Amino acid sequence: MRLIEFALPALVLFSSSAFALCPDPTAGETLQDCPWAEIARDFSTFEKAAPELVKQIRQDSTSPLRSLWGESINYDELAKGVILSSEILHKLETLFGVPQSPSRTYDLDRSIAHAGLEHTYGYLFSLLKTSFGYKRARWVQGEIEKGFGLKAGLLSPRTSEGTLFSNASVFFGKIAFRKSPKENAFLEKSAGGAAQSIQSFNVGALRTTRIEEVIEIETPTVGKRKVLLRTDLTPFTKGAKEEGWLLIYSVVDPEIGGARLITAFPIKADFALNLLKPENFGFRKELTTRYNGYIRGLSGKNLPGNRALQ
Repeated sequence: MRLIEFALPALVLFSSSAFALCPDPTAGETLQDCPWAEIARDFSTFEKAAPELVKQIRQDSTSPLRSLWGESINYDELAKGVILSSEILHKLETLFGVPQSPSRTYDLDRSIAHAGLEHTYGYLFSLLKTSFGYKRARWVQGEIEKGFGLKAGLLSPRTSEGTLFSNASVFFGKIAFRKSPKENAFLEKSAGGAAQSIQSFNVGALRTTRIEEVIEIETPTVGKRKVLLRTDLTPFTKGAKEEGWLLIYSVVDPEIGGARLITAFPIKADFALNLLKPENFGFRKELTTRYNGYIRGLSGKNLPGNRALQ
């Protein structure tokens, strides 16, 4: 009887035919992966299967917050696989109102995508299994919301206020741009589409540690340019510190106009502490972009640079 009682809620959420397709236990999926994984397997059903999410993406297609994100490579270097199929990426780009990826290729079939689009809505539909699980986990498991005492669902595709993209952009941007006057001022002016509790969240009370990497990149047309790669590490404020941290990755590149977000995700404390080991810091370290971020002249290379705590 207990097994039947546990299964009933799942049958309410999914029809019998859908339930047969999602979750797929052979792919290591759980109910949290549904219906996103099922839609990704046949993306022609997207607009009918997820009308509320389509509405969010179209709303974000006119958001000024799009300009606060950089670019990412549609390929996971660790998992050795393409993150989104070209069909899915092109459809999302069209709805989101950003240039089509085929005109911006990195290497072979590795397209360059708008980082904010790919790392929010795009990750919901990624079928690439990594050593950390599926990329949609950050948006369906609620770790970040719980970790900072946010209302459940605000950083999810089923948010009841704002959109997934606007809420994520404002929350992560308030942390990443706290020392960037220009971007922070723009964020304050452009945050109206996000949930009110996220707009008013006090990031000054957080204990954020920044790792900053500085690299000079040779640019054939204008000579050298200085690029900063910034990793902000913030322990959760709710629960034990060991339960989790938030990692936000951003870049400062004069070629793209200043500071830009790349990605953000929850990590375990040991992952954060490993990044903060003293031996990781110093001069003439081999540096490159991480977490699928794209910087022209740096991504795919290892160049000497300096890494320090800020």
